Amino acid sequence: MSRYELRDISDRLARSSDAEAVAFEFLGALQDAQPQWRATLAFYEVSRDALVRLYEREKDQLKAREIKVMVDQLPPRMIRNFFHPTASHEPAGRKSILTPFVQSSPVFEPDLNDAVLLRALLPVTTWSSCVCLPLTDRGEMLAVLTIVSSRRAGFGPKVLDELVPLRSMAAFALAERLHRATSNAVPPDAAAASRAAAEFHERIEQLTIHARELEQDTNVKGERVAELTQRIEQLDRHSNGYRDELDRVKQELAAIEQRSERAAQGVGRASAHLETAGTRLEELQQTQRFMAQVFESLAAEHDPRQFSREMVGWMVEHFGVERCSIMMLDRSGYLLRIVDQAGIPPEVAEKVRVRLGQGVAGWVALHRKPLFVQARADAPDVERNVAESYDTESFVCVPIVYNGRITGVLNLSNKQDGTAFTPADLERATLTAGVLAITLGSNETVRRALAWAA
Repeated sequence: MSRYELRDISDRLARSSDAEAVAFEFLGALQDAQPQWRATLAFYEVSRDALVRLYEREKDQLKAREIKVMVDQLPPRMIRNFFHPTASHEPAGRKSILTPFVQSSPVFEPDLNDAVLLRALLPVTTWSSCVCLPLTDRGEMLAVLTIVSSRRAGFGPKVLDELVPLRSMAAFALAERLHRATSNAVPPDAAAASRAAAEFHERIEQLTIHARELEQDTNVKGERVAELTQRIEQLDRHSNGYRDELDRVKQELAAIEQRSERAAQGVGRASAHLETAGTRLEELQQTQRFMAQVFESLAAEHDPRQFSREMVGWMVEHFGVERCSIMMLDRSGYLLRIVDQAGIPPEVAEKVRVRLGQGVAGWVALHRKPLFVQARADAPDVERNVAESYDTESFVCVPIVYNGRITGVLNLSNKQDGTAFTPADLERATLTAGVLAITLGSNETVRRALAWAA
């Protein structure tokens, strides 16, 4: 609702006898509606292109003083908005061209930098916000209304909209009184006065209707703003709820991700164990097939004297090695010699004699422990002889033990594909050495028994 009682104000303006009375009622209406405002009304004289008289109301007193503020000494934006918007395109001598004013209704809000130029119009020197509004009639400047407020941003669009009908009524009343005061014509007759009064009241009625329309429009806009504000508050509450729910879901997702990560790590470990177990199972199956073939060869008809040679050829094929040798202790029990081999020149193999504890084979025979080397760094500090010169760093050497007595060693080296021996190779070589121990050891026992019987 508008804070101005437009009907009452229009009646008081209509009863005003002269321009000062109009200024008194107009400034009083502003004072009653906005006690925190301070306002002045400066009258404009076209012939001098200057503001020449200033009015200010304090409670029930109207104070007036003569001033002389030339228009060209005002702030440039105020000059363009109020007095000479197109002065550079018009012939000299025309002082006030405000044809577009009624449609555009300009407003000038000075800042502190403009205060020096407006000091003659300001009611006080200290203020937070200020606005200047022109009073015009039929495009002609009549006066400038200057209002200051102690509130920052005290002149918003709604406040200025409420001032429009009040300013229009004051401008119309002021124009009537100034025209009446400056007219040299014979006083109008009763009919002319009646027509002027009717025209005045008609204008007031139109302004009142316009004010009511503006008030209704403001109320509709206010209701719309209130509705939008309520919608925004609801959306804000919903958004807060959604934000809390989103935070909760994020926390749950983070916990699920952590559990998933731990589960994935567990699955990875289980997969690695399963892969290792699968590899081990495959190796055991290969070892089982390997030993089945060994025992099938042993069970088949063969010449015992050629068994070691056959085993060497069979191991070269199944282990994929370039060098394989079987070394046996001689009758002294202290020297190892090669009885069957592959990959060693025969003239070299015939001369090889290795004492217990000498070289790799002697170390294995002395300690009765297999020697499994995948890289040179794994080998013990053992001196190798000529027969034990390997093309690769990996080799396997296992003891042949029968009836608790060392009878020889089995040597495997130089894989054909250049890879290192594996623990599965060591296991198969150890089983093969056991078969050789049983076969060769039993043959040696039989020979000894026959020798003693003879």
